[in-house]
Amino acid sequence: MNPVRVAIIGCGNRGADVYARHLSAQGAVITHVVEPRPARLAEVAARHDIPLQAQFTHWDAFLAQGRVADAVVIATPDHDHVQPCLRALQIGYDVLLEKPVCLHPHELDLLLTAEAASTGTVTVCHVLRTTAFFSAVQQVAASGRLGTLIGIQHAENVAHWHYAHSYVRGNWRASPPAAPFLLAKACHDLDLLRALAGSAPGASAARAACTTSGPNTPRPARPTAASPAPSRTARRTRAASTAPATPTLGPSRSSPPEDRPSRKPCGAVRTASACTWATTTSPTIRPSLFTSGTT
Repeated sequence: MNPVRVAIIGCGNRGADVYARHLSAQGAVITHVVEPRPARLAEVAARHDIPLQAQFTHWDAFLAQGRVADAVVIATPDHDHVQPCLRALQIGYDVLLEKPVCLHPHELDLLLTAEAASTGTVTVCHVLRTTAFFSAVQQVAASGRLGTLIGIQHAENVAHWHYAHSYVRGNWRASPPAAPFLLAKACHDLDLLRALAGSAPGASAARAACTTSGPNTPRPARPTAASPAPSRTARRTRAASTAPATPTLGPSRSSPPEDRPSRKPCGAVRTASACTWATTTSPTIRPSLFTSGTT
């Protein structure tokens, strides 16, 4: 049996260091790579002995070759997922698409329509459900040994170092162009809920709020003997009255350091409904080269 030939579109950490390595370990052959950074392109191509004619700096040039592989991995930045995926489906490729699928609900309609008309399929990189921990949780829930599942309380705890290095000063620090924080993280959570429940949702809703703090945020005075510490109710009332009414993206990166907030607002309020709608309907229901048929 001939090995599966895979092209990698986007040779960042996920595309080259995770998926390309994993697919190679599973017996697939990485035949083409697409990456706009010349040094990174050459580095990844050397790993897999890919000739110069199979290296591209833009996905448009690669897809213009027609179907020269069996499948493609699309691990481009968040805002550049949809167009290469649509083109790949037109050609008939099976696609492993990095999450989030898209940034706007209407783009999801385009992808679903394109997949329905294609001989290829789309599998979304919702990888948490395949980890050892969550796989064990799914097995226990499905076995019925603890009884009938009637509710799920789930929280994704984002480590402080991950939040700081990815969402404050990393590649996902601003939306657009990157996905907002809620969409980037909650798509995993909604996929896990669907996996644990074993069925698609009938309806969904989301609530979120953002707060900011910075070097100019006034701090409450320390209590003294003459002025005792305020009660919990008083502190909550004061916090609510001083919180910003509408979250903003804050100053640009070119602003002086003293004018920048120490934490970047995540923009969750304005994106909550789009996140919930898009991620609850995105997983494909057709099997492909990348999946055993589970959604």
